[in-house]
Amino acid sequence: MKQKTHKIRIKLEKIEDKQLTYIVLHTLDSFSKSDKHHSVTFQEVSYVKELLKELEQLEIHLSEQEIFSTLDKLLIYLNF
Repeated sequence: MKQKTHKIRIKLEKIEDKQLTYIVLHTLDSFSKSDKHHSVTFQEVSYVKELLKELEQLEIHLSEQEIFSTLDKLLIYLNF
């Protein structure tokens, strides 16, 4: 998971919205560094797995003139 997160981090650095990028990466980092005393549900694992898969497939368009970027659309689709 850390390798995937690193690849995604490199990809997301190209996005202009640094605050959104920080939120996504912070969420992934906090999940991977979760406390041993915190039990993780199957639903949480499944969600993070789906999020990682979709972020890996995400195509970033630097010259977008739309209201929502492709990252925004993905996060809305996944109810992030």
